[in-house]
Amino acid sequence: MCSVSCRLATCDRTGVQQWLHSPDPAFREKINVICKLYRKAPKHAVVLSIDEKTGIQAIERKHPGRAPAPGRLRRREFEYIRHGTQALIAALDVHTGEVLADCRERRTQDDLVAFMERVAVAHPGKQVHVIWDNLNSAT
Repeated sequence: MCSVSCRLATCDRTGVQQWLHSPDPAFREKINVICKLYRKAPKHAVVLSIDEKTGIQAIERKHPGRAPAPGRLRRREFEYIRHGTQALIAALDVHTGEVLADCRERRTQDDLVAFMERVAVAHPGKQVHVIWDNLNSAT
C-alpha cells in the first residue's frame, strides 16, 4: 500500500506555473522597494510583513485525548465542540523572525487600527516599514 507521501512523490508538479498579472503600472518599482527592504532594513527601522487569516475554526475536543503508550501514538478524540471562528492578524519582523499577533472574533477597521497601535508601541523610536497585501480591510 502506497502512502500519501509516496503518491505525492510521483506526481508531476512542474507541468504548470501560475502567476497573477498586476495592472499597476508602478508594480515593478514597488517590488524593487520591497525587495530592498527585505534584504536590509534602513538604520533605526523595522520591516514588518503583515497578513491576516480569517475564518479559523475555534474548536474544543469533546473528550480528552489519550497519552502515547509504548508502541502506540497519542490518540485524539474525533468529536469536537464548535466555538465559532476567529480572525488572526500577525506582523513578522522579516529580519529577526519575531512575530506580533492578535486573535479576535472579527476583523474590523477598528481591530486593525488597534493592532497597528500595538505594532507602534512594540517598536518605539523606530521607523516602521509595513509590507501588506491590498486586501480591502487593510485600506
